[in-house]
Amino acid sequence: MGRRRISVEEHFRKYITKDKTTGCWLWTGHRHPFGYGVFTQGRNNNVAAHRVMYELVHGPLLNGSFHVLHHCDRPACCNPEHLFVGTQGDNRQDCIDKGRDARGAKQGLAKLSDEDVLTIRRLHNPQKRNGAEIARLFGLHRTNVYTIVRRKTWKHLP
Repeated sequence: MGRRRISVEEHFRKYITKDKTTGCWLWTGHRHPFGYGVFTQGRNNNVAAHRVMYELVHGPLLNGSFHVLHHCDRPACCNPEHLFVGTQGDNRQDCIDKGRDARGAKQGLAKLSDEDVLTIRRLHNPQKRNGAEIARLFGLHRTNVYTIVRRKTWKHLP
């Protein structure tokens, strides 16, 4: 007598533990470095665990351009009540609204702090101190100073 073959849903649910304090259903299986659960369907077909849960409950998403987002902002959460569908634009806006976007000093390659940028804007006065002088002070090219002053970069700062 062979082993009973379990459904994808049964196999999937083995990797979920419920957090009673938050209501999140946390994925305990393999996770992406950013914390999102990864569920393998078949050979070499890795799918985001929260997307699998959403589709198990609500059916398949017809358009591959839709994303499954989290109200709770916990990447490992698979609670269908915490999930909603959105476009890439919705995903980006959700990231910004929750303060998780990598802007300014949070961006990994940033050479300046937010305070540096505000100082550059405050110091810039073509009659007293030009962009080239400020650039030397901060170890930048003068073009960088002008894009900061004109708010073409670091737009999120006042």
